[in-house]
Amino acid sequence: MKEGDSDNPLLEALKNSMQEVEKKSAEHEKLRASEEYQSELGFLRQTVRDLIHTLSLCEFAASRWQDFGKNIYCHDTLTT
Repeated sequence: MKEGDSDNPLLEALKNSMQEVEKKSAEHEKLRASEEYQSELGFLRQTVRDLIHTLSLCEFAASRWQDFGKNIYCHDTLTT
C-alpha cells in the first residue's frame, strides 16, 4: 500500500475482509483435516457407493423382467 492509503476506508474494509476470508479458510482446512470430519466423509462416500450399486441392480433386474416396465406405470392406477 502507498502512504496515505490507510486513511481510505474502502481499502481498510477490503483488507479486513481479506483477513477474515483467510481466517475462515484456515479454520475450514483444520476442520477438514480432523478425524471426525474424515470419518463422516468416509461414511457418506460409502453410502453413495451403496446407492449407486443398488440402482445398478435395479436397472439390471428391470432389464431382465419384461413386465416390470409395464407394471411400474400401471401400479398407481391399480392402487387408487
